Parts: sequence; C-alpha cells; structure tokens
Amino acid sequence: LRTPVRDKNFWLCAHYRPDPSSGTKIVKSSKAFQGWDIIPQLEAMQIESMGPNYAAESVSSIRFAFTPVSDAEDIAIEAVKPSNFNFNNAKTGTAEQEIFLRAGPLVRV
Repeated sequence: LRTPVRDKNFWLCAHYRPDPSSGTKIVKSSKAFQGWDIIPQLEAMQIESMGPNYAAESVSSIRFAFTPVSDAEDIAIEAVKPSNFNFNNAKTGTAEQEIFLRAGPLVRV
C-alpha cells in the first residue's frame, strides 16, 4: 500500500434519508476527513556484523535482512553511532537493488 496523492487521500461519509414523494435518497449531512500517511513496516529485522574486521575504525561488512509487511519504494538506513560511521562503500547483495543515496551515516536502497 502507498499513501494516495494528497487530493485523493480522504474518507467520505454521507447520511441519507429517503424522499417520501419520489423515493430517492436525499443527503441529510456529509463530511470529508483527511486520510493519513501509510508507513510501511518491517518484521524479522536482522543486523549482523559479517567481518572480517571488527576493530574500531576498520572497514567491514554488515548484513541487513528483514521482511516487509507492506510494499515500499525504498528503505533508508541511518547509523547513529559511532558518529564517524559512513556507508560510502556500501553495496547490495543483488542486482535488483540499487543504492541511490550514500551520505555518510545514511544509505537509501
């Protein structure tokens, strides 16, 4: 699921009553409510340090694995600590995935 475009993201509600003379429905009241953003979720999230280097300030491999609960266009991963962490050499494990942003501690796939 994706959030509908802004002008279509509404819930519409109407209260009708029958017109006794014609039998048609007459709107007694109505209201529109703005919808909410759909935020895809992840399950079974795993993060593994794959090595071979485990020392501070060394370059190594990290494996991210998860099961998406709903469809999404991309995922953003941000390292909070250490402060000098970067994804500048990040790669994906498959050709179907493309890294389109590498910005220090932030990567988007």
